[in-house]
Amino acid sequence: MSPDALVSKIAGTKAVTVVTEDRTKTRQRVPSENYGCRKRWRARYVDNSSQEHVQSFVRKADAQSWLDGVTSSLVTGTHIAPSAGRETIGEIGRRWLAAQAHLKEATAFNRGHTWGLHVKPR
Repeated sequence: MSPDALVSKIAGTKAVTVVTEDRTKTRQRVPSENYGCRKRWRARYVDNSSQEHVQSFVRKADAQSWLDGVTSSLVTGTHIAPSAGRETIGEIGRRWLAAQAHLKEATAFNRGHTWGLHVKPR
């Protein structure tokens, strides 16, 4: 593993791998096919669900800063997966309305009606 690699013990038995790599050099330190490309540094990590996330940067300091932020959020438990933002408000609303079954019938009707008038995407 390169000197820029960090393996942290997070969430019990799960190990999270965090690495900063130079995309323009091979392991033997000779130019690779990416030599001369705009974004030289690749930062990547594998989260607790074994999903790899990769982002490229022009400067190594930017890549390391991004990785430090991600590692910090993983350690503190405040990490939000990038795919979490792909859920639409319509999907969230349908799930929320289905969870309102514990309410009285009139209250559930009012919430559904208000949702349909003011929030639901058209």
